[in-house]
Amino acid sequence: DYSLYMLSEADPVEVTTFVDGEETRSFPYAGRPYNLTITTEAIFDNYRPVDTEVRITEEEGNNLFIPAISDEYSSQAQIVTETVNGSESLMYSPTAYNSPSDYNLTVDIYTESGELSQSIPMTVENSNIEFTDAGPAEKGFEGLETEYKKGVNRLRPVANCVFSRVSSGEAYGLSVTGSESYTVVRGVPYVVDVSNSNASYFSLEERGSHLVMFPDRSGETVHMESGGSPFSVDSSVVFTPTVGKDNDDSLGIELLDSQGDLLGETNLSVKGSTCGTVEDGYSTNVPESKSFKKRINAIRPVLNSLFVAGN
Repeated sequence: DYSLYMLSEADPVEVTTFVDGEETRSFPYAGRPYNLTITTEAIFDNYRPVDTEVRITEEEGNNLFIPAISDEYSSQAQIVTETVNGSESLMYSPTAYNSPSDYNLTVDIYTESGELSQSIPMTVENSNIEFTDAGPAEKGFEGLETEYKKGVNRLRPVANCVFSRVSSGEAYGLSVTGSESYTVVRGVPYVVDVSNSNASYFSLEERGSHLVMFPDRSGETVHMESGGSPFSVDSSVVFTPTVGKDNDDSLGIELLDSQGDLLGETNLSVKGSTCGTVEDGYSTNVPESKSFKKRINAIRPVLNSLFVAGN
């Protein structure tokens, strides 16, 4: 008899997650800051601590850049970091409040070649909002109170602006061929209108995004990304810029053909003030406006809860 074993090229890594010091894969409540610690150890080397890329990924969560409002496309936000000496600790806040039923939260481990090697599912026990005064210091992040407050306070005006604009029927379409540049305004909703007959899909990504799930922006090795899977050109995707004017090359739209090859890119630069005067784009309606307002209304209580925890 013969046995056949399939071994991965990457060395197996044991991943352990701790929430506020307790080994678990569950968060008690949505909309609260937690100390999320991730450890990575080499299984075939006496559980030696190893350093690897880690991404905390939320799908269909309360993401300001691309709110989860449609079955036609996915909303995704990621925190990208790495373990050092086999460990990394982050102040993380699950945003599952009033989220769609397909809300998904994972801790993802990547190989040196950039391939996903493990995906650890995490859960949120109670998606209701219950305020707490346990902020950064109580979670073991002394000295980060100011950065945490700044992060939350950057997001609240963005959420208020987009809700106000959509409530008044105000949104802007961007005609995209893959060769133009537009100036966009933080906090204003935009609808992508692909006008290139050779394009089948487009990607839309905001690097350095201000994420509700990660208001602390003090870490030099931590990167935030927001977007989703390549979208069909027939999808009416609504996005709201959250980055500031100093984030050059942080926001763009790539057009792809039916094979996924790049056809062109539209550059988007962000205007300085939140909710300011719109220069580029044409007046249009937000698709599924009721769902959109409902989603933004779910984001605001999460931000309010995080604000209370930081004060």
